[in-house]
Amino acid sequence: MAMPEAEDGTHYELSEGELITLPPRGFRHGFIQGSVFRVLDAALDRKRFVIASGDIGFRLCPLPSAAQTSP
Repeated sequence: MAMPEAEDGTHYELSEGELITLPPRGFRHGFIQGSVFRVLDAALDRKRFVIASGDIGFRLCPLPSAAQTSP
């Protein structure tokens, strides 16, 4: 469950159990991300939708049953 931390801006993702190293994001990435955010923010109903921006994590598939724990 622990992901490596890098001080050089390197990002890591876990894909189907394999650790993938990603290069730091650059200006173009940030510019496009900001542009898309502004368009969505102006177009969507804020009572129905929430927009998340920045480098946030998502779980795209559930954890295997054995790894799940009850609260």
